[in-house]
Amino acid sequence: MPPPRTLLKGRTVQIGHALVGGLGTRQWLYVAMSRGRDANYAYCVTGYPRYADATPGSRPAPELSRTRQLAQEAEGLRPTPTPAPAHTSAAADDDADQTERDHHRDPVAVLADVLNRDGATLSGTETLRAALSDADHLGVLGPIWYDLTRRAQATRFGAALRDSLPEPLADETLMGTGGSPVPGELPGAGGL
Repeated sequence: MPPPRTLLKGRTVQIGHALVGGLGTRQWLYVAMSRGRDANYAYCVTGYPRYADATPGSRPAPELSRTRQLAQEAEGLRPTPTPAPAHTSAAADDDADQTERDHHRDPVAVLADVLNRDGATLSGTETLRAALSDADHLGVLGPIWYDLTRRAQATRFGAALRDSLPEPLADETLMGTGGSPVPGELPGAGGL
């Protein structure tokens, strides 16, 4: 009886075989390629099957035309060429061949993708250091600054509006903006 699979993981073996699909990490590839004592082999998945043809409508089964062709040959008749389905053409076949070629990748590119993907988990100190290094980044501070200045601007504009207009008209104008008096949002303000 063979040992359970979990006992085989992490063991050193005579020859190591790794199936590389392009989605692993460099840490996984290192482990997979360092298990063999005598040799290690990487088998790269360079292409995946195409998706099914989703053209609507029914099409006759290819076996039917083949059966008709064989029956005609058996009767001594010259086989009639089967017409191509209406949804295909030479250009579509060329596109399908090109798509097929595009889906196949170079094995070195598959391995390069895996090597570029780091799957290491950061330690607590590294996580803290990364968070603190982003604390003064403009991409973080910009939205905070915009939010704070927008609120201050709205408060100043509301006060200026209340000072310059009669109370009922100022309240009506402020309520018309949803309580957020910003010059560009006032009806008819024209982006003051």
